[in-house]
Amino acid sequence: MENSFFNVRHVTQFRYNAPVREAVMELYLQPRTDDRQRLRTFEISIAPHGQLFGYSDYMGNAVYHFDVPTAHDLLEIVMQATVEVTHAAALPDTLEGVSWTQAREVATDHDRWEMTQNSQFARPSEALLSFIGETGLSASGDVLTALRTLTQTIYDKFRYVSDATSADSPIEEALASGEGVCQDFA
Repeated sequence: MENSFFNVRHVTQFRYNAPVREAVMELYLQPRTDDRQRLRTFEISIAPHGQLFGYSDYMGNAVYHFDVPTAHDLLEIVMQATVEVTHAAALPDTLEGVSWTQAREVATDHDRWEMTQNSQFARPSEALLSFIGETGLSASGDVLTALRTLTQTIYDKFRYVSDATSADSPIEEALASGEGVCQDFA
């Protein structure tokens, strides 16, 4: 199967009721290059002009920042990129031979470690542990089969409902109502 190429254009505009004296921005707009995706071209333009600086954050994302030190009532940021995507091979039926220990090691490597830590929004709770017990979910057997079971259970037990919860809602709200939004499903 051939690779696909995508041309991406993203425009952000800030319109101010009265001229602002200065704008300071930080941008996360550059598509990543990884195993299946390669950034071929990338450009950011800013009007009015500002000097663009960049660095990589701790997760390897390209971060750009700039300052427009002149008065303006419109700020426009345009990102254009060309990305080449390699089509993924079909998943196998199981991942026999990949142990839970190996999966945990991959999940906790330096790039992903922070995502495995409890937070006020992602943490074990009595309601979550009860849900796991009631649905028969477990981290045993084949890793891929367990993941497929988890995603099917979420699909079967919850409905996506806009505004059912908010960004700071604890998981207990979605568990109680059976409704949620993107962060609840994640």
